[in-house]
Formats: sequence, structure tokens, C-alpha cells
Amino acid sequence: MHYIRDVPNGENYDRKWLVYSVSLDKVFCFCCKKFAKKYLVGLLVDEGINDWHNISDRFKSHELSKQHIESVASLVELEKRLKLKLTIDASLQEQVNQEKKHWKQVLERILAIVKRLGKNNLAFRGDCEKLYENNNGIFLQMIELLAEFDFTMQEHVHRILKASTKRWKVFIDHVPGLTVKTLSGSRWEIRVESVKAIRFQAPEIKEALNYLKNSKEDAKTKSDDETLSMYNILNFEFLLDMVIWYDLLCVVNNARKILQSKDMVAIKELKFLLSFLQKYREIGFEEAMIEATKIASKMEVEPVSMEK
Repeated sequence: MHYIRDVPNGENYDRKWLVYSVSLDKVFCFCCKKFAKKYLVGLLVDEGINDWHNISDRFKSHELSKQHIESVASLVELEKRLKLKLTIDASLQEQVNQEKKHWKQVLERILAIVKRLGKNNLAFRGDCEKLYENNNGIFLQMIELLAEFDFTMQEHVHRILKASTKRWKVFIDHVPGLTVKTLSGSRWEIRVESVKAIRFQAPEIKEALNYLKNSKEDAKTKSDDETLSMYNILNFEFLLDMVIWYDLLCVVNNARKILQSKDMVAIKELKFLLSFLQKYREIGFEEAMIEATKIASKMEVEPVSMEK
């Protein structure tokens, strides 16, 4: 009921500025939180209010304050400018809208392909997982076919190929020994090789991402690279998970190969795998922490978990 304001002439108005935090069990003023000057900050802006017995009086007092009136006016002005596309970032906003429209159309087409393949119980993947390669599966073949006649998918495929070529060149220059991994092996071997590149060359990959982030690429590419650099590879949790994942993948992959043989060696290897996993639970995590800390030191990453 507090979201409705009763005025003396009998009319009712929604308090659109009022927002409630479920986790904090408090209410805040959205307008003032976004537009009020910091030295004028009050409880509804900074700490929030949950004094439910006196909250009506608090709201009335806040609504009459100069700070709140100016903040509401700023929000109304911003809404008008956004509708008329008169904001400073109008061109950027238009790019964002176009990008959203593009991805919506791409997803609609991909979902249509997925539904059709699923309806007919057809396999999606092939021996190769790259566009315009032989035996790359029905799904990618359908993407290629659609790109021949549909402009949206044609543009999307062009983006993928263009970005992949440029980024790959940068990674080759910054990460010594990095090569294209073949997909002819087993799924497990592919996983091991993929994680191995990051496990042992994380500092070099960080430099490559920084180069891409500061290059003259389009805003979308730079944003993706910045996200990968700042929130993934520069995240200590990511580095720790990477070390653990690589350790587990290696031993499981080795065991998988041996278990394919039907002899006593396979039984021995299975026992070794179980022993390794049990031992890893006891001391493996500490050893992984040490390795991750060494990598973090080289990358100038603080060895603490990031809050999410």
C-alpha cells in the first residue's frame, strides 16, 4: 500500500521512484540514488529504510524535499531525451539497439534450426566443429545454407569469420607455440588440450586480450575482450578452477585410454584413478592453490576470490 500516494484532492499516484530490496528488506528512492548529489544523501538513498511503522511519514517528508524534486525532474528529463534520442550517447544507444535487434533475429533462426533437427531426431554435430569445413555436422551445414539466402545470418557468419581471423593473428603473435587443435581426437583429448593452453600460457593470453582491448576494434569486440580479461582470466577463482580442472582432466583422460583395454591393466588403472581422486580431495586442493597463486603472481592478480 505504500507504493500508492494519496493527495488532498482525492487522487492517487504510484510512487514509481520507490524500489524494494528483497535481500536487504529495505526500500530506496531510485531517482535520488541515481541523480542526487552525494553530499545530500539520505537514508532512502544510502542505507535504505525499513521502519515500517513510520514509513508513511518518511515518504511524505522525502517527497517534499528539494533533493527528491530535483532528482525526479532529472529522471523525467532523461526519459524525454531518450525517447527523442537527444542524449549524449544517442548514437551509441542506437548501436546497442541495432545489436539487440541483430541478435534477436539470429537467435530466432538458430532456434528454428534446432527445433527442426530435434523434431526429426537428427544429430547436430559432425567430425569437425567449424563453419565451411567438411563433415562439420547438419547444424553448421544448415547455418551455411541459410547464410546463402538470408542477410541476417550472412552478416552474422561474416562477423564470426572476420573476428576469428583477426583475433587468431593477435594470439599467434602474443602466445608462442599456440597452434590450432585438431578435432579428430576424442572429446576428452580436446578438452585436455583446450585447458592446457590456458593452464600454461595464461600470462601470455592476458597480454593478447589487453592488446585486443586497447586496439581499434569495434566496440562489441573490445567489450568482449575486456570482459574476458577483467572478469575471467584476471579472476583468481578462474585460475584456481583452471588448475584443478586440468589436473582432473589429465588423469581421467589417461584412465579412459587404458580402460578401453580389457585386461588387468585396466583394473589397476581404475584403482589408481579412485586413489588419485581420494588423495586429491585431501591435499590436491592445497597444491592447486599454490600453483594458482604462482600464476596469479606472474599476472599481477591478487590471490583472493572475487565477489559475484
